[in-house]
Amino acid sequence: MGGPYNSSFELSQKAAAHDLRGATAFVQYGQEGQPEGSGGVSVSLQTLVDYGGFRLQAMQMLPIGQGSLIIGSGDACETLPQADEKACAQFKIVADKMGLAEHSIRVKVGGKWERVRLHFGADVEGHRGKDNRLYVLDTART
Repeated sequence: MGGPYNSSFELSQKAAAHDLRGATAFVQYGQEGQPEGSGGVSVSLQTLVDYGGFRLQAMQMLPIGQGSLIIGSGDACETLPQADEKACAQFKIVADKMGLAEHSIRVKVGGKWERVRLHFGADVEGHRGKDNRLYVLDTART
């Protein structure tokens, strides 16, 4: 029914602003305290353009593809892939600096319910790029 924002321009504009705010936080804290040679956490270069009462969120293309998702859910939390341990450690560093507590959620894995520990919302995605860097997307709920 009207997508994730129920056809509300106001809600979609707010989500775009929150996404930019979350990405800014990852930029601010994503390099500090990271393991040597890890490259830290990278985000897409992005901007918001407001014109005539509408908002456009523009982002650069990232070197990610099919099967690059290693943390988070890319399908509105229907599934949650097994998280990469190194990427989780990098996300933990950022979450600690942002004052976010680790928490657990219940997800269905292979027909049964299991507890999974997360540092961010389940819909904050971590992708391993073709250049072997860790990219974070969908930070609106950070």
